[in-house]
Amino acid sequence: MIEWLQSNKVFFETIAATLLSLMAIIVAVVQIIIANKQNTLTEIQTKIAQHQYEREERLLKIEATANWGELRNSMWGIIDLFPPSGIETIRSIPQEYQISLFKKVRLMLDSQIKNPVLIENEQCLGHWRNAISTAKTISFIIEKLNVPASQDQQDHIVASAIGISEDVMYVWSEIVLNSDEISATGGRPMEKKDKKQEVQ
Repeated sequence: MIEWLQSNKVFFETIAATLLSLMAIIVAVVQIIIANKQNTLTEIQTKIAQHQYEREERLLKIEATANWGELRNSMWGIIDLFPPSGIETIRSIPQEYQISLFKKVRLMLDSQIKNPVLIENEQCLGHWRNAISTAKTISFIIEKLNVPASQDQQDHIVASAIGISEDVMYVWSEIVLNSDEISATGGRPMEKKDKKQEVQ
């Protein structure tokens, strides 16, 4: 038996080597299959991550647009509070209406002091805070005035109203007129209008 095994040693070595090679091939194939599955899984994970990123980006854009719109509408509201005949005509309205006007203006200004769109612009935030301070101060002053107010006092009231208006219009110019969100009048963004006109 031993002699037979020794005489067929080469045959068995050949079979063993063949089997080892076959096993190596099988292992390599399995590794390739696993690698392909891992690549597929990685692609799926990448697509999911990209989808989540795009979704978060859309949500941030929606939130920013909402904040922008809220600030713009507040500025519209403040501008509408002033007499359409001109700020100078504030002189002619009764003292209680002057007080009410500046208090309403201050409330609208206060409502936007935490607006991210405003906070992100340091210059605009400074003008906004100045307008709040002016509205608060002039409301207090008017409440303490004797009726009727003197010419100098009325001049101060008008100057305060003009200052508030200028501060608000500064923010309007910087945030609304220079924005790509939408046109100041509420129409399509200027870029889109231009493109549409080019197509026509």
